[in-house]
Formats: sequence, structure tokens, C-alpha cells
Amino acid sequence: MKKRILVHALLVVVALALTATSVFAELDLTKTSTRTNGATTISWDFRFTDSDYTLGDTVTLTATWTVDEGAAEYVSFDFGSISFTPTSRQDPVSGEIVTPAVKNDDNSVTIEFLFSDLHLCPVRNAEVGDAHFTLYLDIDMDGDGVVDTVMGYGVNVRVEEPR
Repeated sequence: MKKRILVHALLVVVALALTATSVFAELDLTKTSTRTNGATTISWDFRFTDSDYTLGDTVTLTATWTVDEGAAEYVSFDFGSISFTPTSRQDPVSGEIVTPAVKNDDNSVTIEFLFSDLHLCPVRNAEVGDAHFTLYLDIDMDGDGVVDTVMGYGVNVRVEEPR
């Protein structure tokens, strides 16, 4: 009897573990970028990918940046002017923010979002989609140490759901 209870408990733990890992998509950082505007140089996480995404799973994105020269302060992080692509008429990609962006103490920001529709890519035999965000920082343009101009830095996420 104890053995049967132990086996059932183990099965429940395994089921919960599998459920937890399949609910959240895991991103790989694939590219960072550096740009100088005025007196300030920023390096930031630019591109993320998930090649084993499941439609509807929540994506947790944490993007970081460093101020290599000059000064910068966090302003906001949200979708860019175009949120999701491709935007084809018959098969557009769509999604939504689940949890708004939260600034962390270490020059990083975290946001949760999901894809609700992906685009069929017959060449790759997969459903694909891209989410486009903008990190807004107030930066020092003239080198006087005072932040005075808001600049946007793109952050992109590419997912693929194999068929």
C-alpha cells in the first residue's frame, strides 16, 4: 500500500513538472547590439529565439542593457510600432502582453507575453512569428552627465513551432 501511494505521489510530481515546463516558453539570447547616440553608448540584448515554441505558451522575456559610456535612465518597455510579424492578410501573427514590463534593479526589464496566432512557413514546415519591442532609455546626448533625450532600442523575439 505504501509503495502504491509513493508511486502515485511520484506520478503527480512528474505531471506537475511537465505541466510547468510546457506552460512557459524558454528563450535563447542570440544577438546583442551596441549603439552610440551623442555622448552615450548603450549595449543591449537585441534578439531572442525559441525554436520549440507551443502556440499559446507564455513567453517570459528579460532584456538587459549596459551603459558603456555616458548616462542613461530607464523610461519604458513595450511593443514597437509593429507588434507582431509577419502581417500577411491570410495568415497574420498576433498575440498579447500577459504581464506588463517591470524594471529590475540590474538594468534589466521583464515582460510576459504570448502568441495567439502564428504564420505557416511551408519552406520551414513550421509555424513562425516575431514579436517586436522597444526599450526606451533617457540618455545624455551632449556629454554633460544629464539625461535629456529619449531613445528607443529594438528587442525582437522569433518563435518557431515545428509541425
